[in-house]
Amino acid sequence: MQDYLDVKLFHEKYRRWDVNTPKFTDVTPHDKSWSLVAYQAHLKILQAYFQEGLYYIGKKYIDIIKPHVKDGRLDDKLLLSLYKILSSIVRR
Repeated sequence: MQDYLDVKLFHEKYRRWDVNTPKFTDVTPHDKSWSLVAYQAHLKILQAYFQEGLYYIGKKYIDIIKPHVKDGRLDDKLLLSLYKILSSIVRR
């Protein structure tokens, strides 16, 4: 599922995987938000990694969305609450 979404939804549009630093790089301008579908897909992938116990990989997904939450670009209340629940798992 993740590979399909990387090709169809995220491909050089919202974020890119940087092989040199093994983390995501945001390719959107700092004042522009992603589509709600992109946020939802990103959080679903993150949730699946956490359910499988892959917290280290999930942390990378949290790190790319964190600036969007801090800047107020992610403004959907349901997705924002899901982000807060999932990010609280990382802090434990």
